[in-house]
Amino acid sequence: MGFDSEFLSMCRELFPEVVLLDWNEEKYARLQGYLHLSQGEVELCLDLRLPLAQSRIRGCWKARQFLFHSPLSVGKILEESSSPHHLLQQLHLLLREGEKALNTAEPITRMVLSDAEMLRDVETKIGWSHVTWISPDFRDVHLECRDPHGRRHELRIRNRERVHVELPGVGKRELPWKPGTRLNLKDTWDWFVKEVEGFQVFWDAMEELDERLWILDPPSRARLSVDYRRFAAGPGLSIQMVVKPEEPRALPALRFLGPDHLVSPLRDTLHSRLHEWKEEKGLVENLETVLGRELPSGPRDGEMEVETNQECGICYSYRLGDAIPEKSCNEPRCGRPFHTQCLIDWLLSVPSCRQSLNMIFGECPYCNKVSLLSLM
Repeated sequence: MGFDSEFLSMCRELFPEVVLLDWNEEKYARLQGYLHLSQGEVELCLDLRLPLAQSRIRGCWKARQFLFHSPLSVGKILEESSSPHHLLQQLHLLLREGEKALNTAEPITRMVLSDAEMLRDVETKIGWSHVTWISPDFRDVHLECRDPHGRRHELRIRNRERVHVELPGVGKRELPWKPGTRLNLKDTWDWFVKEVEGFQVFWDAMEELDERLWILDPPSRARLSVDYRRFAAGPGLSIQMVVKPEEPRALPALRFLGPDHLVSPLRDTLHSRLHEWKEEKGLVENLETVLGRELPSGPRDGEMEVETNQECGICYSYRLGDAIPEKSCNEPRCGRPFHTQCLIDWLLSVPSCRQSLNMIFGECPYCNKVSLLSLM
């Protein structure tokens, strides 16, 4: 059962203000629009494909809130939906359940200090030097802590009920107390300072990567807020690494980006030398050990900079939503990288393309070498 007339009718019924942008009954349906909920309208963008596990569902920040609070998950419904019709029903249910959960969510904490007590805590126990902003009614306060390396971290308390802490590269941190626990400002501040102290090794490790490697992504202005780095490993070859904030010196998740004739030997070297990773050493030293090569620390000439460029050869951008170019032409003289989805769309648009089960056979758009692409 594909994207047939019954699917379109159900879409109009469940999402009346979602517009069909593009559609192929046997392959895909792209939709965009709004859904009205009790807290206002949310924007949705649905890129549905067969098999459904390849579909992508995006939305505005309010939609993401509903999805986050839902007992279901987008990934789960994509995996378990038996048809596009079933997927629409599950998505509609997911948003409604998320809305219900968000409406009934308990405050994380409740501050019970009077104005005088709150001011006294700031003045005698925390210090005004840590206050970056306070509302005229003393119900909202922002406190700042600087770690030994001068990095700034902010604690926000809103209406004395909600405490928001989002540490760079680590993400949102939840208070360790049960919902509804009554806290004072000093308890919350002490917990916050301890959290900051606990991630010093992680931030130091990320700074070491930035200082010693040739970082291709993310751009410098965004590096503090993420836990990954993509760095050059040689001409036409790069590696994306995700570091665990709780275990920053453990072996990180590594993803090799480049043509197979460059990636395969490096991956084999990594697998044969994994036992040489020592957590007492720095990340860069360990990486060079298990990869068996010295990693470049920056552009050495214009030629290498061009060769290491990993923009998609079809859409000419690095990021496509959350995706990065992960497929490359295996012809050594070509090696152009592509987003998986861009390459699928390109190959399926070429008359000479052939598809067998979950495999697509087609030509590279640059060198005409026959490519084999798995849809799984």
